Amino acid sequence: FEFNLEPVDPASLYERVTLYFRDRTLYSIHVDNGNGQRTFWEFFNHEINTPLDDDTFVFEVPEDIELIDNRAGN
Repeated sequence: FEFNLEPVDPASLYERVTLYFRDRTLYSIHVDNGNGQRTFWEFFNHEINTPLDDDTFVFEVPEDIELIDNRAGN
């Protein structure tokens, strides 16, 4: 099945984003830009909810950037 997403704002950069599903898994994404460009991603070898180590993604703040941490409890 597929879902067609269209913007409510006529000034949007995108005309349509279509999500395609096969067996309840996201199979591909098709994006139509307002300038006529089309982009298509197709996914293979799906791994759903695979556990990841906490250190898989590490964000290091560049020296010339001030980080404001607005998370609750900080």
